[in-house]
Amino acid sequence: MPSRAARRAPSAAETGPIGVASEKASLWFLIAILAWMQFPLGSNRPWSWSLLVLLIAADWTLFLPAALAEGSALARLARQLALPAVLIVAVLVWIWLQSVSFTPVAWHDDLWRVVSDAFGKPIIGAVSINPFATQTELMKLASYVAAGGLAAMLSVRYENARTIFVAIIVIASVYAAYGIALSALHTSQITFFEGIPPPYDRDVSGGFVAKNSFATFTGMAFLASLTLLVEAGQHRIVAMRGWRTHMRTLVQFATGKGAGWLIASLVLLVALIASDSRAGLIATLVGLMGLFVLTLSVSGRRGNTRWTMIGGAAAIAIIFALFLASGHSLQSRFEDLVETHGAGEMRPLMWDAAARAVASHPYTGTGLGTYPYVYNLYAKTFVPYVVDRAHNDYLEFTMGVGIPAAILWIGALLVIVVQCTMGVLRRHRRRSYAMTAVGATLLVGFHSIFDFSLQMPAVAVLYAVLLGIGIGQSRPTSRETAQG
Repeated sequence: MPSRAARRAPSAAETGPIGVASEKASLWFLIAILAWMQFPLGSNRPWSWSLLVLLIAADWTLFLPAALAEGSALARLARQLALPAVLIVAVLVWIWLQSVSFTPVAWHDDLWRVVSDAFGKPIIGAVSINPFATQTELMKLASYVAAGGLAAMLSVRYENARTIFVAIIVIASVYAAYGIALSALHTSQITFFEGIPPPYDRDVSGGFVAKNSFATFTGMAFLASLTLLVEAGQHRIVAMRGWRTHMRTLVQFATGKGAGWLIASLVLLVALIASDSRAGLIATLVGLMGLFVLTLSVSGRRGNTRWTMIGGAAAIAIIFALFLASGHSLQSRFEDLVETHGAGEMRPLMWDAAARAVASHPYTGTGLGTYPYVYNLYAKTFVPYVVDRAHNDYLEFTMGVGIPAAILWIGALLVIVVQCTMGVLRRHRRRSYAMTAVGATLLVGFHSIFDFSLQMPAVAVLYAVLLGIGIGQSRPTSRETAQG
């Protein structure tokens, strides 16, 4: 069995001054990226996502000296992530192959032959019907992976994980308050950037264009804030000495050490509800239920499920009360959620076009990022709109890369999430990080059925970073190993 020293992350003294400076610079540069990326419309414009990619690459350059100094600790993390890393790299390589012309002609989309016949001369084709769009999406996707990997490596050291985690909550809370202020002023971020009137009237959308993307971003931060609130309360709220002591310590915590986390959680929740995003709120509740189940599982091992159940019931009551206080708009949208075949609902049309494209290109795909160019080729019904998203990330991703590559990609993510889940169950403390990674996965996984928030760079980077923190803090620490 490895010694205790071999299991822990190296200290600052062991890393050396250059490694320490490199790590700190990379840490705070990553936080700066997280603070910036929502502001320019969620980094969902060519200039802003290109800048985001460059910033992530620059942060990796800053981290390289620290990576060399902490080789042994990062090598253990690399072994832990070996399988998902191989699967992810395989998919990224395949996406690149979709965009180049030297692949077998038999793999190329039939559209290239049609174009060649129309022009009466050979046209160099590719698997993708739009290689430039595929290369752009590959660049973005690789940058999300790089951000998650960087977060995982930094989070091998607990202090770094804590710093990034707290920064995410603070940043999201500021954007939530900012979004509420914009709503109160009857304006929006896109009005500032592009002069377009607020697309959702008074609904809160923060730095994003789409309120659903804001809801996904805010929902993940809300889960993070809630886990830290609960974790801090466990050590300060006395639950086993009667109701009077319990209420006294609860009030002391809520007005003292826990006030910051409580305020942040409430601000995020209010902004989430004010976004009026039906799928966003339901997805957050799904993530919250995942956290509750994990917490119940952990407390069950201690024989203390009673207070977990009471705490869960209280959280549901508070959320339900805020939901009712927000008015009838969101409630009516919940009722409309099941009406997916109404006259004004286009999702079935978009899903059907994507499914037909998958059936036509089951193995090679049409090229990542090509849905806007594929929709009209496979749609059964004409609509007087520009359709650029399938509103289902699973269908759109599968259509783009093909069924085998989609299975590999989703499989890689599932392996990482399982490792985070095992970390929650094996660790004796500091479970918040791995737990939030699982909850965030449930949130974005559910939301991706109905929307495309993960295609927004700011949302994708935040999820990747939360997943990276979770996997970085999923291994038992030396003290926990010693305790068995």
